Amino acid sequence: MRRLERGTTGVFQGPMDRRRSRAASTHGTSGVEVHGGMDRLSTWTRVGRLLLGLVALSALTGCSPKRMAANAVGRMLAEGTSSLGEDDDPAFLGDALPFALLMMEELAREAPENVALRAALASGFTQYAYGWADLEAQLVKFEDYDRYRSYRELARKRYLRARQWGMEGLALVQPGFETQLSEDPSAAVEGLTEDTLPLLYWTGTAWLGAISLSADRPDLIAELPQATALLERALALDPDYDDGGLQELFVALAMARGPGAGGGKEVALAHFERALALSGGQRASLFVTRATSVALKTGDRQGFVSWLEKALAVDPDAVPAYRVSNLLAQRKARYLLEHVDDLFD
Repeated sequence: MRRLERGTTGVFQGPMDRRRSRAASTHGTSGVEVHGGMDRLSTWTRVGRLLLGLVALSALTGCSPKRMAANAVGRMLAEGTSSLGEDDDPAFLGDALPFALLMMEELAREAPENVALRAALASGFTQYAYGWADLEAQLVKFEDYDRYRSYRELARKRYLRARQWGMEGLALVQPGFETQLSEDPSAAVEGLTEDTLPLLYWTGTAWLGAISLSADRPDLIAELPQATALLERALALDPDYDDGGLQELFVALAMARGPGAGGGKEVALAHFERALALSGGQRASLFVTRATSVALKTGDRQGFVSWLEKALAVDPDAVPAYRVSNLLAQRKARYLLEHVDDLFD
């Protein structure tokens, strides 16, 4: 089994929620919705600059720019990337991501055995799907249902693209993995080690994101056991992964499962408390998750408002690595507060 270097990807918090609405149907079929945290968003801008420099250099040296770029980016990812979560302009970041992602896809095709590139692409497309499509859908749901549906479809495509790259990476680590996972999810993941945490986390998160947007796709809904198996394995390997981001994901998963399936409010709150301790209360998305996944689902209007206000009280600059995540989460919190009456009718 091949090893995957730790630190090859950034962090995208994954918890999800299902909201009630008069204006539109519930968000997802699985009862979960990817909740965006761009805490250590992989260095797509830095990678893009590197690619441009390498192309210019190759024109002078006669070397293959693709080969040079694949090797250089692979080394960068294996060594760990710096943070774009510190950026204070999510819109600019969203404009830069498509170029970097497309270039990295080309590099991955040139390096068919590069696991790190595939982990980074799973991370990047998952984050791009949430922050610049899925979240946008949620922010127009009550005002423009056609745009809401359009953004949801775009987000689903990006989540599935992330899943594709993640599954390619896992198949490189464990040949035959996709077939094994479809036949027996729990057994398939047993042999995966801590080295595969980025792939498990991002692939599982992307998969759940796609499922949550797929009421019209029973084939995807039927794949829920595979997606959750990846995340359960990640939780078993490192329950503190992503500074509480994985625990935050399980807040919503526990509520979606219910007490009869090993979840429920008590389990969800245990995950919340652990995520809170790990993040030091500096992640606004965690409070939004508490509002949407717990308070909303239990009809607790006062709690819903209170947790969203806690999210808005987080200083987005207090932890630079969480800045983009916090700005996006606070955007959502403001919107939800404006529509409390729609959600609690």
